[in-house]
Amino acid sequence: MSDTTIGAVIRCGNQVSQVYASVRSLLDGSRPPDIIAIVADPATPDRADEWLSAFAKFRGGRFARVSSSRPGAAWNAGLSALGRVDFGLCLEAGDRLDRRGLELFAQPFTSDAVVLATSAIEWLGPGSQRRFTVPDECSPAALLRDFHAAHISSLFRWQAWHDANGFDEELAALEHTDLWLRLLASGAQGTVDSRPLLRRSVRRTALYRRTWEGPDYAQAVRRLMERHREAAAALTGPMLEARDRDYHRVLKRYQTSLGVEAAATASLAEAHRAHQAALAPVPADWGHTLEWGPQTRSVAFSHDWGYDRGTPVDRPFIERFLQAHAVDIRGTVLEIQEDDYTRRLGAGEVERREVLDLDPANTLATIVGDLRSLDHVPADTFDCIVLTQTLHVIDDMGAVLGECRRVLKPGGVLLATLPSASRVCLEYGRDADYWRVTAAGARQLFSQVFAPASVDVETFGNSLVNAAFSFGLASEDLPSRSFEAADPYFPLLVGVRAVKTAGPPAIVRAGTAALPVSSLAEGQRLIVLYHRVAASAVDPHRLSVSSVTFAAQVDWLSRVCRVLPLDSLVTASSDAADSRPGVSLTFDDGYVDNLQNASPVLRAGGLPATFFVTTAGLDSSAPYVFWWDRLAAAFAGNSVVPPSLTVDLPEGPRTLPTSSAEERVSTHWQLHGLLVRLPAARRDSIVAHIEHWAGQDRSDRNGRRMNSQELVELASHSGHALGAHTVEHLALPDQPDDVVARELVESRRTLEQLSGRPVRSFAYPFGAVDHRTAAAARANGFELAVTCEERSLRRRENPLRLPRISAFEEPLERFIARVERALGVAAGALASRG
Repeated sequence: MSDTTIGAVIRCGNQVSQVYASVRSLLDGSRPPDIIAIVADPATPDRADEWLSAFAKFRGGRFARVSSSRPGAAWNAGLSALGRVDFGLCLEAGDRLDRRGLELFAQPFTSDAVVLATSAIEWLGPGSQRRFTVPDECSPAALLRDFHAAHISSLFRWQAWHDANGFDEELAALEHTDLWLRLLASGAQGTVDSRPLLRRSVRRTALYRRTWEGPDYAQAVRRLMERHREAAAALTGPMLEARDRDYHRVLKRYQTSLGVEAAATASLAEAHRAHQAALAPVPADWGHTLEWGPQTRSVAFSHDWGYDRGTPVDRPFIERFLQAHAVDIRGTVLEIQEDDYTRRLGAGEVERREVLDLDPANTLATIVGDLRSLDHVPADTFDCIVLTQTLHVIDDMGAVLGECRRVLKPGGVLLATLPSASRVCLEYGRDADYWRVTAAGARQLFSQVFAPASVDVETFGNSLVNAAFSFGLASEDLPSRSFEAADPYFPLLVGVRAVKTAGPPAIVRAGTAALPVSSLAEGQRLIVLYHRVAASAVDPHRLSVSSVTFAAQVDWLSRVCRVLPLDSLVTASSDAADSRPGVSLTFDDGYVDNLQNASPVLRAGGLPATFFVTTAGLDSSAPYVFWWDRLAAAFAGNSVVPPSLTVDLPEGPRTLPTSSAEERVSTHWQLHGLLVRLPAARRDSIVAHIEHWAGQDRSDRNGRRMNSQELVELASHSGHALGAHTVEHLALPDQPDDVVARELVESRRTLEQLSGRPVRSFAYPFGAVDHRTAAAARANGFELAVTCEERSLRRRENPLRLPRISAFEEPLERFIARVERALGVAAGALASRG
């Protein structure tokens, strides 16, 4: 069977929301089909066609629409669209095939006599119930005794289907039974796999139920028996005996179910009484005891998240999170199912609102599609996506995040909330509410799709609101002070802000204030980030640009833009005599080549710049080399190191391979990711150990940072401003409050003493900032702070999270293209000016 082709047809019907899961079950299989066709019929809303067509095409498949509502018409159209294949399989939207389904189905086809292979079915639901139907055999007798003995999702020979003139398009039901009987009538064989290779959810709206209910089914039975009367007559005796056995089995189940129904009715009445009692007012001392009633309470006050009492307890946290990031809700915004938050928080900054839903019946939806596969939505479409309380009811969160990142513009923001604690979702039920997320889990999940430093996570809640939410209380039942405390060990809700970065990423968060409105047009202000201005043979982080490249970039910028001091840029006004965009030049870390190579170019052109400097060891007699440069030097080009490296990390010793160049590169990046988040002392101790292991020559002083005398010289030049960059260059969100405060205060104090001027601007190391550290920067006197978020400034900006684009060693035309893209101007528009 390895050289055979298999095609699969998905009948969509009115189950648009189920198509993705069915297709995925096929494509994730051990033997996926070679081609898939998705077929819509009159029950499929026309609004879904764009997504269904793009979804099929993206996977190399076909999409077809038929005018008949008969299932046979859909199957025939899909099988015809596949073209000639060896085998065909039909799957109704919502049904799923076992991972080894096609592989196991195909095994019996070693003989040309076998034309059909079917299997058992696993029925999932209602709730957690599971049951199985296992056919005895796949034969005319079995099919006439039980019309569903061979299900529609059986594997069959495509040529046999073709020669039999396909499915009967006049039958409203049992079209598959009719075809299977016709295929087997000539003496061909069918086989049964007793394993449940087909999985079906018990749902009221399932397509298979449409064939069981109403007069069409009875009519199909009559036509089927008339058509196969001779075969049925020859099998009358065995069929009657089998039906008699089936009758007695069904009767026994019915008698048992009567007792179950009576017990269930009594239980339902008791549950109703308990629910009515649960809606009683909450005792005044609820916050001090959980003895809500004569004994410890185990029944919720509300089974609908508290909606029947007021506003659910998690809703204030969701709105607090979005309100803090209202500045991100701008431009073209996508929201799910409705656009309430976009309307409320976007104010006048939203240019276009889009609403996405997989349900075509939602009249608010402007886009019909599945978040896991938005193939009909172009990349780089949205400035912001608002995704509240949605991810946890989607089975593949990674696919959703991947699509969100794809359709976001560079610099676009995804604002998402997920539950850490919640009752099972009412709307989707126990079988479709998949996930609860901690802060660590959210960071891990989002960082697999977005650059880790561009992901910021915040938790909301405490043990008290957790308990209240579990009991179904409403937020109005609780004192307002209940929502003030945030206990990271008892989160109720996780909020995530993720930015689509085009270059070095950053963790960024919105704060509470915005800059004054600039009179410059949207996107007409840009901050450029440099680190080193020197050629470097070892530069894994792309921090270096050569002196020649730097001079060319700065010369071009000065001709097509107004180069302004950083504080002037943020409030820049338009100038009728000079319509050029505004740009500021910034340098991070304080490398000595900033003084030696960058400063002369800037002074020659009369260009201002801000230098953000770390201050550890400024007065040390030994040259200060940054830990990431020392780490890179220990591995780069070093082929005489031991074959492995053992490092004592906080979670325990770890041994990493280093015998090949590839292993050393991998080990370098693993260690860098771990060291970024450590306290300074532990980080530096580990780097020293690695240098000793590598036999690193500590006399190599290339790439050192300026000392205090050199820093004073730099600050003395006109137009050169100093900004703080912490003492030890730590990722502040990973440090305790006292360390954050010390890093901010001491670095600023040192720079002010050396320069004799106030220092009011700050650059977050690695671009990493969260709500806590941004608040600390403000509290400690900083008025402006910059990240590494790759975009231009908007008309309204949070002054403590200003974005910057990074400069790299690259051809000038590529740098120009990136600047034009960041400013949102047509390609070549600025290049032509220069």
